Amino acid sequence: MVTFDFLDRFEKRMEFVAAVDSVVNRLNKNNEIEQQFGPQEIDNLLFSVLVYIMERTLSEDHDCTLESISGFLGEILPSYGKHFSAAETDALARYLVKDILQNKGVKRTYKAMDYSAGFRELNARLIADGVNDHNQIVHNPG
Repeated sequence: MVTFDFLDRFEKRMEFVAAVDSVVNRLNKNNEIEQQFGPQEIDNLLFSVLVYIMERTLSEDHDCTLESISGFLGEILPSYGKHFSAAETDALARYLVKDILQNKGVKRTYKAMDYSAGFRELNARLIADGVNDHNQIVHNPG
């Protein structure tokens, strides 16, 4: 078998593809919410929420709750030409986090080639839940 050094740990590179696939080809679509947005707007919101979660938890060392994500969405939705009520923004936050980023709690995998061992199943987990010292559910990068 011919080996190529640039393919060492190729499967690690495919983790990014698995993450993108789980967002772009999401399984748990809520058409009522999705129809309020144009093409690729939800994708942009999802990745914005992921960046927000990473920034808040890794750089700022703050907890990230559904409430803080909802507040963040309320701040950025006008950039999309959207003005949602607080209840609608809360529902959007719950949909983006629970249904899509956490795939409603169902394990999602992606096959990636490990050139030293054959295909491997990668877990496509974008964010994880935890409980903070105040007994709140918090979200962290998966």
